[in-house]
Amino acid sequence: MIDLDKVSANLRVYLCFLKLLESLSDNAEDYKEFIHPEVEFLELPNLLNKTGQIRNLAACLEGVKKAKTILAEQQYKIVNYIEGEGKLVFEKIWTGRMSIDIRNLKAGQELKAYICAVVEFRDGKIFRHRTYDCYEPF
Repeated sequence: MIDLDKVSANLRVYLCFLKLLESLSDNAEDYKEFIHPEVEFLELPNLLNKTGQIRNLAACLEGVKKAKTILAEQQYKIVNYIEGEGKLVFEKIWTGRMSIDIRNLKAGQELKAYICAVVEFRDGKIFRHRTYDCYEPF
């Protein structure tokens, strides 16, 4: 467990952002303190999103809103991270538990992805967020 009292301001911002995602908050006001107004979320191609995508905060929150309809819960576990000037790079594991049946996915089924995230900060907020998501087969 990472002690929030002993981390850099950027790492604290990112960990608070992850807590909001874990709670499946789709309220833009909740994110204002952590997300730069010109944020760009870049998701590279993966098993769930074959072409990848670039999102702003509004589009990201639409994704969270959709996730709320299909996931009972989600969690991020930080495995490792390195920090440089204005940047963080994370290895993390995402798990989500389905709340409904969709195609071959069943309610209660756990999904898992191994993620590398490269995060850049501007004005103390998340400015660029690039993820490489590697999902376990489902």
